[in-house]
Amino acid sequence: AFVRLRVGDNSGEPVYRVCQIIDVTEYKRPYSVQTVRTNKSFLLKHGSAEKVFLADIFSNTPFTQAEFDRWRLTCESESIPLPTKADAQHKAKDIAQAEAHIFTDEEISLMVKKKMQLPGAVPRNFAAEKSVLIKKLHLAKANGDRAAIDDISNQLREIDAIVEAKVFGGDDGNSTAAFARRREGGDTMLASAMGGKNIFKNPGLLERKRPAAGPGVSQVGTDSGARLGTLADIPGLSFAPAGPPLPDLVAAAEDDDDDGDGGVLDLYKSAPKLDLDL
Repeated sequence: AFVRLRVGDNSGEPVYRVCQIIDVTEYKRPYSVQTVRTNKSFLLKHGSAEKVFLADIFSNTPFTQAEFDRWRLTCESESIPLPTKADAQHKAKDIAQAEAHIFTDEEISLMVKKKMQLPGAVPRNFAAEKSVLIKKLHLAKANGDRAAIDDISNQLREIDAIVEAKVFGGDDGNSTAAFARRREGGDTMLASAMGGKNIFKNPGLLERKRPAAGPGVSQVGTDSGARLGTLADIPGLSFAPAGPPLPDLVAAAEDDDDDGDGGVLDLYKSAPKLDLDL
């Protein structure tokens, strides 16, 4: 597949290059493509040159004849084989099949899961999810379905881990490992909030001595001001803001023919186009 990559401006006009997609990888952090949030990056090739680019400088508009000619001449001058007409026909068939594909529940769940792992994703209703899973768990136990019991139990543990990770804070709050790291460091974090004293190892720190009130009156009591504060009182505790959902990003397919007469460009223009959901 090919994309139209913006490489800069010339006299105030944008300049584009025809580039072939060699690979799709994950970028080190999420970024925006208009209203899209994604973490996908693309290894692109123009002639013999290869480099990773982000999708925020792709264009959804068709290639111009000048851009196509420049790409073809670059490939020829650098001895890069051009795609054949058969390659273009095969790609057009792949695109048509992809457009007709009906996603299964498993595929949809996987896509949603990946999107929710991005920082700034729309918050999940964990309470509702957990309620549904608990009902399914009761049904599975009633039916003696061990496989379903194990699967649902794992999902419940994952939800608990995510929720507690968000409460304790963390790198991403979306993994059991992140939760475990924060759980291990929970004592230290809360101790810091209490002035560096570890309240878990010395519960007596929760009590303060009051001034003497006279004979027969106990001098030790529980000061309400010494109680552990709410989550909002813990320094550094914050929750990720909600972000917009992810729409689609378009990548066009474009190929050349055997004799280099530009006939494949016409084939590409008439072929169906595919919207790729990142």
